[in-house]
Amino acid sequence: MSLRVDILTTERNVAIRGVLGLPGLALAVADPTPAWPGVARAVRDALYENFFSESSFRGAWAALSLAYGRWKARNFPGRKILELTGTLRRSWTDELGDGRIEIATTDSLFISSSVAYGRYHQHGTTTMPARPFIVLSDRQKFRVGQAFHHAFGESLRPSGSSVQTSVRQALAGV
Repeated sequence: MSLRVDILTTERNVAIRGVLGLPGLALAVADPTPAWPGVARAVRDALYENFFSESSFRGAWAALSLAYGRWKARNFPGRKILELTGTLRRSWTDELGDGRIEIATTDSLFISSSVAYGRYHQHGTTTMPARPFIVLSDRQKFRVGQAFHHAFGESLRPSGSSVQTSVRQALAGV
């Protein structure tokens, strides 16, 4: 079995789908569910980094339009680019955030949000640039792999190599 974590929106929100795969990392466990809380936390932390830094590993998010930026500075001073009320950010980064959806099965973990307007920020529109927040760097993906290591330790170790090496090798293929 290989590790697979899907991050997607609900069907109603159309697909913001980003697959975070670690191909080649074989798990020597029958049931990965004990790792899901740590994996979910690693994904939440990664997305929080993106919201906080107003960027992803792909680069900084586009600035707000001049008119909207002025309005926002006047009415919501100090708020980040994708934060007016905080609902979108909390739905992805807070364990109990309104709109947060997590579905764990014996072979996958789905993390989602019912906040419908997130797709417009992720992909952009004809009048608004994309500001993708559901993307993870290799470093952030590595932390997801570490959640498995913390949950299973030695049972993840393939013969002849360390878990850390295996995760790094798996990430090299991403």
